[in-house]
Amino acid sequence: MLIASSGMRMGAIAAIKIRNLVKNPELGIYQISVYEGSRKSNYKIFCTPECTNIIDSYLDYRKHSGEQLKDASPLIREQFDSTDMFKVNNPRHIGTGLVKYLVNEVLVKYSTLKEKHEYDYEKRRMIGRNPTMLTHALRKFFDTECRKAGVYPDFVELLMGHKLPGVKSHYFKLDMNTLLEGTGECKGYKAAINDLTINEEFRLSKQVKELNEKYEYQNYVIDKKLKSMEDFILQIFDKYEKVDRIEHQKELQKLTETKGKYYAMFPNGEPLSESEKIQKEMNEDIHKQWFLLIKDRPDLQQKYGVKFVDNGRNIMKNK
Repeated sequence: MLIASSGMRMGAIAAIKIRNLVKNPELGIYQISVYEGSRKSNYKIFCTPECTNIIDSYLDYRKHSGEQLKDASPLIREQFDSTDMFKVNNPRHIGTGLVKYLVNEVLVKYSTLKEKHEYDYEKRRMIGRNPTMLTHALRKFFDTECRKAGVYPDFVELLMGHKLPGVKSHYFKLDMNTLLEGTGECKGYKAAINDLTINEEFRLSKQVKELNEKYEYQNYVIDKKLKSMEDFILQIFDKYEKVDRIEHQKELQKLTETKGKYYAMFPNGEPLSESEKIQKEMNEDIHKQWFLLIKDRPDLQQKYGVKFVDNGRNIMKNK
């Protein structure tokens, strides 16, 4: 898993110490420093979240067994008896031959592509060849999947510990964040994480987690925009309310001033409108006709209780 997800050489695994691992909590992956003691060959790589979980589980197992994990402790140690505390707390690195043997045993046991051949002790080599390679096939898997995922070719070479050809190795200098995240045009290791994940269940759970994070982020953005819109609408209402209040005050002031001018022009009251004038004239005509009707009719005068005074010019009600 470690070789397939990081592209690390088989010979480098045996020398890895716990201090060579730096966890990225955001992505849940390890950054691993390979060949830490070599100024010429030292380089840094990454492993997938799937591999990180396996490493954490393995280290937890050793911790629960009573081992005190130190920075100088080997990442992968020799097998030990958990009842022997001296062995538990004095871990030793495994050798490169053991790494090769373990991978070979797994391929023989779980894969149909690998057959166990007999060993020729005289010539000191295996009899026959297998159609599949051992650990180096895992590095080829890493290279292939990274390129299929669109990782920039020079990034792939650096992740596999290769030197860039020509003067590129002298001029092409990258920081680890660019190698991981990539740039706008060049994808980094992060783009290949899904393709380097072996367990389909882990890949699906990772996708579900990413979708949930995306959904939560979208909800956060929507809520934020709605809050901004609500604040904006309240500001507009506030503004119009102030404007309406000012306009209303201006209108009242204007009406007050106009009313004052009318009272100054017409001290006895405001002038009548056209309809009021017509109504007034009709009332006067009716009164006049009624006056003429009862003037010579004493019986009507008695009926309505009125009498003529001032030589018949006015009418006054009887007491």
